[in-house]
Amino acid sequence: MRPGAVWDGQRTRFSLFSVHADGVELCLYRREEDGWSEEARHPLAATGDGTGGWTAELAVGPGQAYGYRVHGPFAPRRGHRFNPAKLLADPAARG
Repeated sequence: MRPGAVWDGQRTRFSLFSVHADGVELCLYRREEDGWSEEARHPLAATGDGTGGWTAELAVGPGQAYGYRVHGPFAPRRGHRFNPAKLLADPAARG
C-alpha cells in the first residue's frame, strides 16, 4: 500500500500509517468566500494486517483539500500525542 492520496482516474485511495492509532478520520474541505469549510468526514479502515495501515477509497479527484484527525492515546512519556481536535496534513502529500 502506497501512503498518501493516489488517484486512479476515477477514485482516490487515501492511505496513512500509524501503528498506535485507535482510529483515523479523513476530513474533506471546500473553499468558500470567507475561508475553508469542512464538507465531510470519512473513517479510514484499518488494513488488519498488523502494519498500522489505514485506508479509504472515495470518488474525489485531484485538487481535493483534505486532512486527517487521528485518535489514539495521549501519553507523552511513551511518545504518543494523539489529539483528534488537531487537523493533520498528510505526511505523504505530493502536491
